[in-house]
Amino acid sequence: MNESRPGADETAWHALLGRLMSDHPALVDDFLQRFSQRGLYGDVALPEEDLRAAASRSLELLIRQLSGLPLTPALRSAPQELGVARARQGVARDMLMDAVRLDFRVLWSGLVRACGDESADLLVRHAEEVLTTVERYVGDVQSAFLDEQAELARDTRVGVRRALARLMSAEPADLDVVAGEVGAVIGMPVGGRFEVVYNPADAADRARRIVSATFRDHEYLAVDLDEGTLFVRDHDAATPLAIPLAPVRGGVVAATGGLRELPASIRLARLIAHHASDRLATEQDVWLGIAHDAVAHLPTVRLALGGLSALDAADRRLLVDTVVRYCETGSIKQTAADLYCHRNTVVNRIHRFEELTGLDVAVPLDATKALVALGDEAAHVLLSRPRPRFA
Repeated sequence: MNESRPGADETAWHALLGRLMSDHPALVDDFLQRFSQRGLYGDVALPEEDLRAAASRSLELLIRQLSGLPLTPALRSAPQELGVARARQGVARDMLMDAVRLDFRVLWSGLVRACGDESADLLVRHAEEVLTTVERYVGDVQSAFLDEQAELARDTRVGVRRALARLMSAEPADLDVVAGEVGAVIGMPVGGRFEVVYNPADAADRARRIVSATFRDHEYLAVDLDEGTLFVRDHDAATPLAIPLAPVRGGVVAATGGLRELPASIRLARLIAHHASDRLATEQDVWLGIAHDAVAHLPTVRLALGGLSALDAADRRLLVDTVVRYCETGSIKQTAADLYCHRNTVVNRIHRFEELTGLDVAVPLDATKALVALGDEAAHVLLSRPRPRFA
């Protein structure tokens, strides 16, 4: 059995790499053909000159690294430049990695051709070296790609945040002009109809995970706002944000008429979220809490429920549940059915509420005072009743 001497092996290997470098133009053509057959960049169409130049630099870099030859500054920066360029061009990471790994197939095919009738053992002995060199290059390109992608995402978020801040602080007379300029930045039509959801800090992480798992990045706008997260999506889209986000605490405004109304909708969504309990709420769900806050300083409201302070938590809950259900239905019978108790029990609780507060909820004006005074407490009772939501 013949064994190659180390010196002879290195001489033969470098001679083979020299022939491979001479075949460089054919290697580039081979890469472009394989790339085209696989359609690796999907919908991202790049000029052939771009692809050819990148392939030429990559293959020359790899051959020179295998040969132990010095690299020019342009070749040393090739992985960084390729990763940055493809991130800016919107190429998907997996597609880019598949394209870069084509270099191994192209190099190996070129080595086989250059080897000719020589012993294939030479290729086998250096196969791991070729693979390792290509994978190191793949890693360098991927690192540059991910760094640039993260930077672009930061820049986009900052730009969107600034644009929305400008829109929200615009004077009414300037709204139309500002809306047009902001629409160009955030990529949304000025006259579009939008769904707005705001999730406060304690629910923002969960909301972001759900939205990112449900929708593609280009299908919604997400902005960090006051420690929470704001989502904006086309109101006419097939799946509203409110459906996957229904179990997450927050506020939703279902339809915004154009970008000029977006600031008001964002403020309302945040206000709704402040009053939401443990899931997504609409204005209809929490309007009592909002109304309560608006007039809570008035003695009529502030002192209305003072008599309830004598009750323990369980008794107060029973009394409030009964009063709110009755105000909702206007029926002793229906209230008893909803609470699974006798009608006399409902009547007694309503009378007890009147004794403690002086409010007879059978009288519309007193019922209004009671509901507004109860605020979020009443809203949560109403929300606890099963009903279809966000269908």
